[in-house]
Amino acid sequence: MPQTDPTAYLTAVAAALQADEIAVLNQEIDSQPPRCGRIRLDCDTDEIAGTDLESVTVDWSEDTGWSVTVRYQADIDIVPDPIERGLDLVPTPEVVAAWVGLVLTSPEAMPSRPAAALPATTTGSDLDTALQRYATHHD
Repeated sequence: MPQTDPTAYLTAVAAALQADEIAVLNQEIDSQPPRCGRIRLDCDTDEIAGTDLESVTVDWSEDTGWSVTVRYQADIDIVPDPIERGLDLVPTPEVVAAWVGLVLTSPEAMPSRPAAALPATTTGSDLDTALQRYATHHD
């Protein structure tokens, strides 16, 4: 069975971020193993303006799930640790968008859950089934 392309899922997450008034600057998706994607947020919007953010990236990987990396202007030379969501690999786009909103408003209050916290059953064919089910229902 070929691996399911994550493009429809990651595009839906970008749309959910936009629906929550979190502006997306661009996105990159790699459907080759290991499948992954990156959504860059626009730090110059009213929703984020007034902060000293340099960049915000929202990353997904079939190995680790979702993470957010926030880089501040004052710390431009420091490589920040990502805040990992853990829990599950394919939460709904709305869940991802709400979590990103919480990370943006209170990053210090958001615990990082490493990939090891992901259920062992959400790999291989389970992941493909979840992505395919989503793509089938949300195209």
